[in-house]
Amino acid sequence: MITKGEWKVCNCNGTYMPTADIHILGAGSTEEEQCIATLSYHHKDDAQLISASPDLYEALKELIARDDYGSIRLPTQARDVMLKALAKSEGL
Repeated sequence: MITKGEWKVCNCNGTYMPTADIHILGAGSTEEEQCIATLSYHHKDDAQLISASPDLYEALKELIARDDYGSIRLPTQARDVMLKALAKSEGL
């Protein structure tokens, strides 16, 4: 199941010390946020990419849908790369 909503990167103790963990938080079904993943400080750049995943996923789905309905025309190679990325994100 995909956690919908905005994901963000957080260092819960408020500092970016090399020993601190980086957390990726997503909006939960309640007002509280839930932790999607925890990474070591050394993977903080990966955390930014992971936190952008829901936005990138939705953008790709929208582009493919618009291409399917003819409102835009994607180059075949770009469309294939997008479909492959979507399939990977959906575990297919």
